[in-house]
Amino acid sequence: MVNIADELLLRLQCPVTRQPLLNAKPHVLDRANDLINERKLTNRSGETVEDGLEHGLIDQAGLWLYAIRDGIVCLLADEAIALNHIGIQQDEAKE
Repeated sequence: MVNIADELLLRLQCPVTRQPLLNAKPHVLDRANDLINERKLTNRSGETVEDGLEHGLIDQAGLWLYAIRDGIVCLLADEAIALNHIGIQQDEAKE
């Protein structure tokens, strides 16, 4: 798992909540990928997420997941995945 360095995370924020971001835990990515494989996961704009997630970031509130693909963080609000859509509760996302 590739983690974004803490010093970089201090400069990034969720475009929806404006909160700092955290590296997504493996169980969050696993659950999202299960739904992606089943073609049952949509992003904030309602589009089906088609590409699996190797890495990701979540906002501190545990509401949104952002993909990291090829080392690039996608912080577009429309591309965000609601964690409650993947069955992950706010506290669970940060554990």
